[in-house]
Amino acid sequence: MRTEELAGRPGKQADGSSKTREMKLCAIWTADARDRDGRPTRDEGSITYTAAIERAETRATDKLLAPFARRVEREAQRGGSTRPAEGSPSAMARRGCGTSSPSASRHHL
Repeated sequence: MRTEELAGRPGKQADGSSKTREMKLCAIWTADARDRDGRPTRDEGSITYTAAIERAETRATDKLLAPFARRVEREAQRGGSTRPAEGSPSAMARRGCGTSSPSASRHHL
């Protein structure tokens, strides 16, 4: 990472500085069918990706989603989703939990 990108970021170095940043990646796809075990199967050609170096954590008490959670929601809506899937960052943030089993036709990793 460039020094100017790390300026002011707390890190794990002995002096408190940072040498790296965390990148987030999300794969989004539609899944209108399920396999014989009941797991969603991706629709061919429906997968898109979004990635960024930005905050993803959203607490249950936050009024707004974190920047990466908003990014994921925008990408899902662009792909045709009208509401966040049960396992999406925004749905998890609104429930205040970190995992769930998918039940909607739109799934997020």
